[in-house]
Amino acid sequence: MALSLEYAPEPVPNSIVVQRMQEFALARREHEQLYSIDWKYLAQERTVANWPETREDMHTRLDQALAHNIHSYGRVLQNSDREVDLSIIFVTHASPVSALLEACLQTPVLVPVPRCSISRCRWTPLKSGNEEATEGLRDVLMRSKVSQTVNQEHGHWLLDFQRYTRHLDRDHR
Repeated sequence: MALSLEYAPEPVPNSIVVQRMQEFALARREHEQLYSIDWKYLAQERTVANWPETREDMHTRLDQALAHNIHSYGRVLQNSDREVDLSIIFVTHASPVSALLEACLQTPVLVPVPRCSISRCRWTPLKSGNEEATEGLRDVLMRSKVSQTVNQEHGHWLLDFQRYTRHLDRDHR
């Protein structure tokens, strides 16, 4: 989250990080048959960002978080004996979601990211050097302009899913 004075008029305690992880672990019991969680994952940061936080600081922090996750889970995929369907879910607010999408796509994101939204930016390897391999995918909202290498595979990030709860907002009914 971007810790601006408008969003958080006073500093948020670091204890909230551990508190939220504990709440998530308790809530997980209801849904554990639907997905598995890597409880061995070590977060790069277990403290809240400096307050107040500038937009540039937020972008730097989120770029580092994305790089850390790609590195951590790239090793998992590399050492896997079977094909793994891997999803990394970031739960955050609108401004950081935009920053994460921009970090993946390496271009300004000009799509709406309202509160209570979910976006998926999916890594798609290029097959046999074919630059057009990701062009034909349906429902792609945005594709990274520059191809990148993740886990020793060359490809693109695709923003292919966005949903939000604006329809529940009384002002938009």
